[in-house]
Amino acid sequence: VYFRSVELLQILKPEKLEFNQTPELYTLLILILKLEKEEQEGRICISINDVLDSLPSILNKLNLDKQIDSREVLKDIYFSETSGWLIGDPRTDRPLIIDKRKGYFYFRKSLILEESTASLFLKKAETDFQIPEENLLIQALEDILLRNPIRYKDGILKLNSEQFLAVYAAAHSSLQFLSGGPGTGKTSISVCILRLLKRL
Repeated sequence: VYFRSVELLQILKPEKLEFNQTPELYTLLILILKLEKEEQEGRICISINDVLDSLPSILNKLNLDKQIDSREVLKDIYFSETSGWLIGDPRTDRPLIIDKRKGYFYFRKSLILEESTASLFLKKAETDFQIPEENLLIQALEDILLRNPIRYKDGILKLNSEQFLAVYAAAHSSLQFLSGGPGTGKTSISVCILRLLKRL
């Protein structure tokens, strides 16, 4: 990750890239590393405030000639022409995006992915959806949960009331988001939704 980040800086920096004792390039390198780490952990952006709060202590550990000890100095680096060759607002073609309205740094590719995904979700949510007749829905639910339940290990799949409501709600909507921590039944709910939709 470190070498990819340095390579990005080398490709884009308009003049010779020299990591000397001045902090400007280090602040950009650390920002790229932080964004890379966020992406490896499944997130696509990092809060501007998190960067501004955490960077001074990281930079101070590098023992540079000039210390950055305030958010204002970092803002001058990130929000000015000093880093304009690397960071831009969402309308630019820079590889790093600073969206001051949302309060996040992104890689351009990640912002594009987020916007296209949101667009697809909105399009799907706006589609016409045929809600099944209630008696057919009840029969299908009884079929998948009572008459022909999924069997695994030594028992059968049973849904609690919240899980049942999630399955029931899925039959009434063109788009549904399902989230929860480990062991909350996301897979069981998904299997039940697929079995239910197959019967409707």
